[in-house]
Amino acid sequence: MIGGGDIVLDRSAFPLVHCWFPPVVHDEQIGRFLDAFRAFLDEGHRYVPVIDFSETQVRPNPALRRLAGQFIAELNQRSTVLALAVVFVVPNQLWRGALTAVFWAARPVVPTHVVAHIDEGRAVARGILIGAGLVPA
Repeated sequence: MIGGGDIVLDRSAFPLVHCWFPPVVHDEQIGRFLDAFRAFLDEGHRYVPVIDFSETQVRPNPALRRLAGQFIAELNQRSTVLALAVVFVVPNQLWRGALTAVFWAARPVVPTHVVAHIDEGRAVARGILIGAGLVPA
């Protein structure tokens, strides 16, 4: 498990990678998380990230939206052959709107799924990994 401040990059179910965001997210936490995620990408493994905002409670501010856009743009450039898909867990309707705005600014190049609950997110990711032959059925 790699932590970026209070943001966690959990590889314990690899190739499913669970990225958990805490209730309150600050700019510096995002920066540390992005550094940890870049190091993970440098390893060159195929994977499906589950980006979990299920406990995040605050409205995303413009700086966080900008950083999320940068993350998606970098993911698009560096990970198109590594990420089989991206699954976002976003139970809050406001966050779904913010995520839509980010996708307008930085279109994802891998299949992207937005779900309301972590169990659903894990199930979607597992189905993708089974379909790719990376985990047993």
